[in-house]
Amino acid sequence: MSQLSGREPGPPDGALSRRTLARGAAWSVPVMVIGVPALAATASAQDVSVSGACRDGVLGPTITFRVCAVNAAMLAGSTFTLTATRNAFDTAGPAISGTFAANSSATVSSGRQISYTTTRDLGAGSCWSLSLSFNGVSIFNSTTTFTLGLGSSVGNTNTVTTNDSATAGVRPVVFGVGVVCA
Repeated sequence: MSQLSGREPGPPDGALSRRTLARGAAWSVPVMVIGVPALAATASAQDVSVSGACRDGVLGPTITFRVCAVNAAMLAGSTFTLTATRNAFDTAGPAISGTFAANSSATVSSGRQISYTTTRDLGAGSCWSLSLSFNGVSIFNSTTTFTLGLGSSVGNTNTVTTNDSATAGVRPVVFGVGVVCA
């Protein structure tokens, strides 16, 4: 103790004392201990992501869907459904191709729906594509949208469900034959 003021000498006015600094550090440790694992858990969320886009081409538009396995493999037996807003899969519909189609078995449920079951595993960080080509297709007399949606995922817990489906569409060409991206 100082004999002049009756208290211990400390830092000048406005400066932090060692005690204040230690108290602040003690409170920040629990936040860091709790916060860091939470960020790691978010960054490693298992997900099956579905995206889609339409691109016009010289011979007609192509809709391409991508299915990606994020942070964990999606195993064979996972299911997806491709749905159209009108009959599109009966006679003169789009040509379907891509690595997704090659690694799945397809069942045409109706003129508006195809059910897919994957026959191979999709490795973590990998993607498959599914393409619908409308070269010379002119049967659509109104805008038709296509949606590829995840039914069930095997081996990947799919904790992020906001990206489980994607939609893209085509519309007829006005005063012409064929379709373009909607």
